Amino acid sequence: MKIISLNVNGIRKSFEKGLLDFINKENPDIICFQEIKSKKELPDEIAKIPNYNSYSFLNELKSFSGVTTYTKIKALNIENGFGDERFDNEGRIQTLNFKDFKLVNTYCPSAKGTKEGLSNKLEYFEKLKDFIFSMQEKGEKLIVCGDFNIAHNEIDTSNTNKYMYGFRPEEREILSKILSNGFVDAFRKFNPSLEQYSWIQYKYRKSKENKGLRLDYFFVSDNLENNIEKSYILEEELSDHNPIVLELELD
Repeated sequence: MKIISLNVNGIRKSFEKGLLDFINKENPDIICFQEIKSKKELPDEIAKIPNYNSYSFLNELKSFSGVTTYTKIKALNIENGFGDERFDNEGRIQTLNFKDFKLVNTYCPSAKGTKEGLSNKLEYFEKLKDFIFSMQEKGEKLIVCGDFNIAHNEIDTSNTNKYMYGFRPEEREILSKILSNGFVDAFRKFNPSLEQYSWIQYKYRKSKENKGLRLDYFFVSDNLENNIEKSYILEEELSDHNPIVLELELD
């Protein structure tokens, strides 16, 4: 099974840049998108991709955030949100239940360069952590993916300023708590020393400089870790983020 996650930074723009061709080329079983930037239903040419079921959780208030999941395998059930109206109104998290695992697709808030934004971001992560830990305690096999807006370790960023939002100690600590509680960072499992980033500013993309941050992750619960075959980052010009990939061998 191949799963792809990508922050599209506006799904309409990504389709204009060739997102459908990318999907046809990579042929994933599941593809998770974040930052859809739409508060209305997606048009049919985007929502109805041949051979895929489409599940969207969009922002009810403004045209930002939102998550959408396309899957060849019909989900047994879908849960939008995690019970906090403030964050749920922004369409930030979606849980899909499949026969072999549960998949959480999330777009975590940015700190937006302010203390207030950081406080909001940390609050979201505390709720996310409690949400996935509660499922983990029930023995669920979990895949949590999306844009976390945090570079976890120095190897995950070309700018190691500890005061930079997205790399502050209190942000990084939350990812450490998740990983120390029975989850594995799938990319680092196979690429322990690779300096490759999932978010790269457009100016650095043009100059081909290796500058950016790894903000996008697949966190896999340890009861599913032995099923991971590989995980990697693709270089594609569909967004300011690169697609990340998880490949699994399932019974």
